[in-house]
Amino acid sequence: MQNVQKTFECCGLNGPTDYDNIKLNRPASCCGESFDSNPNANCTKPEKAFDKGCVNTISDIVKNALGGLGGVAIALVLIQLLIVVSACCLAREVR
Repeated sequence: MQNVQKTFECCGLNGPTDYDNIKLNRPASCCGESFDSNPNANCTKPEKAFDKGCVNTISDIVKNALGGLGGVAIALVLIQLLIVVSACCLAREVR
């Protein structure tokens, strides 16, 4: 979870208040601080904690990636459809 929070600049599943509910201090990764030397390090500047939760952040990234992928898929389908229509026309001409 530490790596996810630091990589995607998010804090907790739904937001930084997730850590308040279970009486834990926010981990260093919630503030973008290094936790390599001490995996249990706490955020030294809680006011600088990332605002968004990791679920929302990763969901937004996936939606953005799928939007571009969907456009490419539609373009490929249209190209294949054009090729099939062209092949049918060519087969009709050969007869």
